[in-house]
Amino acid sequence: MTRTRDRWREHGLVMRVAIDQSSAIPALGTLWTETAEIFIDAITVILVRAGVASHEGPDGAPALARALCWMIERTFYHASAVSLEELDKAAETCRVIWLRAAGIAEA
Repeated sequence: MTRTRDRWREHGLVMRVAIDQSSAIPALGTLWTETAEIFIDAITVILVRAGVASHEGPDGAPALARALCWMIERTFYHASAVSLEELDKAAETCRVIWLRAAGIAEA
């Protein structure tokens, strides 16, 4: 989550523009979606390792991973447009949701 937050800190404006233009510029939309799919696959593996069932239902690791990935993207998109402090808060909220989705208790 920290690395993702840091990318949004460094490149938030460019990333927001890319997202905004992804429906108008098909190549950009494809690139953005393909990149998200890489993260979705990685999140799925992590969720399965954490004990989330790997099935195709709405509570299976693939569905949760997809929702987590796009939730993080939208949350960071909005927070990065407000302030660095808001981006930090958004990262912490996403971290908590991530852990809860994985069934991991916080220390």
